[in-house]
Amino acid sequence: MDYRIACLVVMLVTGLLSAAELPLAVPIAKWALPDGAGNVHVLEWMPDGKAVVSGESSGGVRIWDAATGRVKVSLDSQSPVSVLAVHPDNVTVCIGCGEDGLTIWNSQTNQTQTIAASDLFAQPKAKDRMGPSVASIAWKSETGTFAVCSDHEILVHVSPDGKQTGEAVVMPEMFGKGERAYIRDHAAVAPAAGLGLAYYEGFEVDELRLWDFKSKSVIRQATLKELARPTTLAMSPCGQRSIVRDLRRSGLVQLLIFDVRTLTEIGVVSLEGTKNESPLLARFSHDGRWLLATPFGKPTIICDVARLAPVAKVAAGLKPCLSIAPDGRRIIACPNPSELVLLDLKSTIDPNPPVTVDLAACWSELTSPDAAVALRAAYRMAAHSDCVAFIGGKLKPVAKPVAADVTKWLADLSSPAFAARQTAVKKLTAIADQIRDELAQELKNNPSPEAAEAIRTIQDSSDRARRKLEGETLRSYRAIQVLEMAGPQAKKLLNEYASGAKTAFLTEESVRARDRSR
Repeated sequence: MDYRIACLVVMLVTGLLSAAELPLAVPIAKWALPDGAGNVHVLEWMPDGKAVVSGESSGGVRIWDAATGRVKVSLDSQSPVSVLAVHPDNVTVCIGCGEDGLTIWNSQTNQTQTIAASDLFAQPKAKDRMGPSVASIAWKSETGTFAVCSDHEILVHVSPDGKQTGEAVVMPEMFGKGERAYIRDHAAVAPAAGLGLAYYEGFEVDELRLWDFKSKSVIRQATLKELARPTTLAMSPCGQRSIVRDLRRSGLVQLLIFDVRTLTEIGVVSLEGTKNESPLLARFSHDGRWLLATPFGKPTIICDVARLAPVAKVAAGLKPCLSIAPDGRRIIACPNPSELVLLDLKSTIDPNPPVTVDLAACWSELTSPDAAVALRAAYRMAAHSDCVAFIGGKLKPVAKPVAADVTKWLADLSSPAFAARQTAVKKLTAIADQIRDELAQELKNNPSPEAAEAIRTIQDSSDRARRKLEGETLRSYRAIQVLEMAGPQAKKLLNEYASGAKTAFLTEESVRARDRSR
């Protein structure tokens, strides 16, 4: 059988490829680490995709030119580096050093600001554990700050000049005196989204609970009836998806993917050949479009989040660390202590691109249920010189509904006339994605029972389309993915889409893509 065909064989039962059948990511270049360098603990791309930042066990931080593989500038600190985040200016690097706190480094002037973890997470008091320690960092574009979370689920915000802004907020380890429900394992936190998800286990309740750091409250909870001690592993940076590991004794690792806002399970990723008791590292890429799962001692499996399907694998080192570039085409990895490896994800998924690309055919393939086919089409479109103009002609910004029409249709849900109610439901369902805020507000206004039921049905319909990413919703998702891959030439079109109806799926995806590319 042709190798390309073997790599694209889809397992119909799970919708997945086994690790043995997955293509190994194609290496482009190898960069030798300098003598005396420590083990690389973390790798991150600069937002412009032109450089890579590495953090080491020795405390060294290096910025590598992605084109030449040479170290442009480096910083020597005294503490092992555990996490990194980079400002959109491609200059300021926020460095987390575990219990030793935070360092903000201006790589242009070589100036640093350091904050001890005990000062950073001083208020409110940490839980009765060791630490606190810096666990995760993300740039939050809305506030212009780095969102920093401790291993005690304490969230703080730090400005690029090293000043803490606002108060520290802690996600409670226990809820309710009567419930006596505790976090079984560490929570999954999306710092930029300000959300934390944890499994609470107690005598009276076993639930997933979603914590909002801004409102300091639980905004969603879901009872898990069939799982035996699940554990939350990661949440996508924008707070849309979460990985929950199913620890039932099924023999194989089961990663459940949840829609965070509704706490609804949307799919399962099964890792063939990996026993359930095996250690596992799972996380999302910065854009949330890729899921990376690394079973202990085995290659990292790269999955397309839209279809929850593996598409490639990368050889893992002793401490698996890798990062996917903002253009979705390249991967930087550290498979051994002496070198970094630059990999070509695009060529791995599309090894034999045609000389002439049919944009119309690719546009159709974006909604393919086969992740490899859809991603191949996305890569081909992004490389085409007419890509932006073509998408702009096919996809328009979502128009904002006429407020008077929305008000009338909402009122008609309580009309005594069946025809009026039926028309209102049809009209509102068609624009449900654009009026999510209005529907939620109408429910708060205590409508009639019939109207309330109709509104919830309309909301559920909109939620299902977002969760499953099907049809035109999936096409919009892939189109924005293509525009991100296309780079600066797509910025104007992304801005146009971002100006559409506020709560529309296309608008929200465009805003996130635009903010990532600033």
